[in-house]
Amino acid sequence: MWSTIASSILRFALGIAFLASAWPKLREPEVFLSYVYQYQLVGAETGLFIATVLPCVEITLAGCFFMNLLARGAFLATATVCVAFAFAQAHAIHNELAIACGCFSLDPSDIVSLATVVRPLMLLGLALSGLVLSYRLRPV
Repeated sequence: MWSTIASSILRFALGIAFLASAWPKLREPEVFLSYVYQYQLVGAETGLFIATVLPCVEITLAGCFFMNLLARGAFLATATVCVAFAFAQAHAIHNELAIACGCFSLDPSDIVSLATVVRPLMLLGLALSGLVLSYRLRPV
């Protein structure tokens, strides 16, 4: 019983987090695109692809969590996305890039720092917890 409740709470929390993350990116896609380029990880075409697809992926994951559809896969995809986010931010810190995070807001004063790296790592912890719980609820 507690596993079901915990899984529901994790799914709800991750769903809200992904909606909160996707919303500003969809409202101001050109600003988000400039933030993607500022990370200096990919070229122009790949950056455009990431800036276009990422908000859609976040909304899709939120929908999966809210509707409990393919939850196990959504937890795994979330873990993968969170690792990528943490890597990108660690790259920015390592290369001393004073850039805006672009994660949950497009506020230019939200500069990448160790504090911003903690956010995707916390979400990673939630996703991995949800993944473990999903196997407890329905073993393969």
